Amino acid sequence: MNGADKLFTGLNLVSNISNLTIKNTLGASLDLTGSKVTTNHVTFINDNNTNSCAVKTLMSEYNSSHDTFTNLNNSKGSAITTDMGKLNIINAPVK
Repeated sequence: MNGADKLFTGLNLVSNISNLTIKNTLGASLDLTGSKVTTNHVTFINDNNTNSCAVKTLMSEYNSSHDTFTNLNNSKGSAITTDMGKLNIINAPVK
């Protein structure tokens, strides 16, 4: 899936996302507020965009299992940005 800005935006969302490739999203692929989201075997690729991150959370719980974060092109950012949240990351290679 290619996204123009934010692919998923969640407000008080509970969701599971599995077996998906998200490529070249401007901004955050997942932008979550007050949510609980789990991704499993999701590949995040942001190889052409600056000022992007794979997951951005605010007061949310984000669980990642066997996801891949590839080539994020943001020297000041990171794959996952969180504020007042909870992160659980298992077996997630960063390339």
